[in-house]
Amino acid sequence: TFEPTPTLEPTPTFTLPPTFTPPPPPSQSLTEDTLIDDFSSNQFGWTVEMDQQSSFGFQDNRYFIQVYEDGWRMWESIPTDFTPTYLSFTAQIEAGNAGLGYYGMVCNVQNNENYHYIEIDPALRRYRIGFMTSEEEYYLTPYEWNYSFYLSGDPYAVNQIGVRCTNDTIRLEINGELETEVSFAPAEPGGWVGLLASTWDAESLPTGGFTVYFDDLYATTRE
Repeated sequence: TFEPTPTLEPTPTFTLPPTFTPPPPPSQSLTEDTLIDDFSSNQFGWTVEMDQQSSFGFQDNRYFIQVYEDGWRMWESIPTDFTPTYLSFTAQIEAGNAGLGYYGMVCNVQNNENYHYIEIDPALRRYRIGFMTSEEEYYLTPYEWNYSFYLSGDPYAVNQIGVRCTNDTIRLEINGELETEVSFAPAEPGGWVGLLASTWDAESLPTGGFTVYFDDLYATTRE
């Protein structure tokens, strides 16, 4: 008597589900309360112009402010219909420009004579926060210039700057670390916000002036 050969059952094959890879964050987007811009194009209408004092424009997927005159503050307002309360960006100065100027942002701007400012001096690794009112300048930090614990020691390095500015407080973050926070008497509501490049008072600047490159901007009212 012959026994039938048993039927072989196939071994089930197990496959792992594909690894979920989240999509990259948007490089350029604008909503009712947030602007994200890597400056890969001028999608949002940043100023592009040049005159005897300064130049504003794009280079190598970054936005730049170039100042030709000594002792000038030049800024570009954030191109949104809302006023950001939090702004972060990276900044880097042109090679050879250390000691010629500094960079940062303005907020609570009412006009050219009334505003708050946050300024970073990469050459001497320091910062200051203050305000202008009717052409008088006042400092909100303990000293006019204050040593930064978190700014890169290389004046030509890229630094990440984050600022939360309301009408009565300013918080400064440098390279992801809280540097300082100051409070002040409430400013007038409705002021606007901008990126800033400034030059020292000096007898003369080099022909190319002082240039700051900005990138990876995030501006929002959510924080």
